[in-house]
Amino acid sequence: MRKLAKNKHVKLLVVITILTVVGVVMSGLTQQKPQASYPASIEDSIMVEQSITTTTVIRTQTATATVKQFEYVVEKNDQVGGFGRMITFTANIRLEVVNVGVAVDEIANVAEELGGYVAGTSSTIIDGRQVASITIRVPRSNFYQATSAIETLGRVVEKNTQSDDVTEEYIDLRARRDNLLRQEERLLEILRLATSVDDLLSIEKELERVRGEIERLTGRINYLENTVSFSTIRVELLQAQPPSKPHSALIILESQDVANTLALIEKLARESGGYVVRSSLRVSNDRWSGEIITNVPTDVFDELISKITALGKTRNMETRTSDTSQITVSILQPTKPTLPDIDPTEPLITGITLLYTVLRGLLILAIGSAPFAAIALPLYLLLKKRTNKKSAGGGI
Repeated sequence: MRKLAKNKHVKLLVVITILTVVGVVMSGLTQQKPQASYPASIEDSIMVEQSITTTTVIRTQTATATVKQFEYVVEKNDQVGGFGRMITFTANIRLEVVNVGVAVDEIANVAEELGGYVAGTSSTIIDGRQVASITIRVPRSNFYQATSAIETLGRVVEKNTQSDDVTEEYIDLRARRDNLLRQEERLLEILRLATSVDDLLSIEKELERVRGEIERLTGRINYLENTVSFSTIRVELLQAQPPSKPHSALIILESQDVANTLALIEKLARESGGYVVRSSLRVSNDRWSGEIITNVPTDVFDELISKITALGKTRNMETRTSDTSQITVSILQPTKPTLPDIDPTEPLITGITLLYTVLRGLLILAIGSAPFAAIALPLYLLLKKRTNKKSAGGGI
């Protein structure tokens, strides 16, 4: 009896080992994506009938083992998500709109009307501008209709679409799952024949691994089917900047030739697409002045200001917002400089005063140094006399 039980135990281990090797080989074979032919029309059914015959030779230093051929077939009537090919569509659109909240609601309505739904939304404020994003999913057949409807809601800043054919990956996943399902059935049969605790534990461990792999592949298959059935559209919404109000400017300009400067300003205004509202030229006390008012396009306002201020010396300039883009220039002729009154005798008096000051200084210096000279001169003469005597004595 013990020998019989031992033989059964050995047989079970051998069967489990063979199933494990076959499962590993079949998984490796199914990772080679099969080459399948598909109908040209997306409404046709998938028809894949591909036999894969693979002989795997496992070489060792002493022996060579050959694994049996195996084949799998995807049934002719097996439809993939209702389409002949598994193609996913995604779009990313950036829009500039006046009202972000209203645009979000309109995009949600587009998704609902086309049989889709809103996958997610978010909103924030950046630099005082409202920014929002919304992700919708619509049936693949309504993908282009949805993107066209969304683009009409504002100014398209950026747009990109992408399609991805996942047919081969889908077929490969289905084949691998089918193989694992068959392996699961065989393990269940062996499990019913097991008689020892060790056999039960080994088979259940392998069964747990196979079922985990089946769940993983099933999740990926479901994801691909959902992604193909419903296309994804992501929209980023930016609040449009309000149009800037026009400016007006008041410039006070100094120019020697008032009439010519006035004519140049009028020419600049007309060349820039504007016109002169009013222009005047007058003279008072031999001094010319003028004024000109021009309306100019907003986009050339700053450029025209620079050209006008280059025509003379700008004494003052003020700018402010207004209903129209207007430049008012007041031109003044600079006043002639007046020469100061000069007294012809003033330089002579100044020269005499300076000479008197110098002479007085010399006289004061001479009087102040006289006592020192009276004492120093005799001492100098005495010292010189003694020095001469010494020199004479040394010579003898």
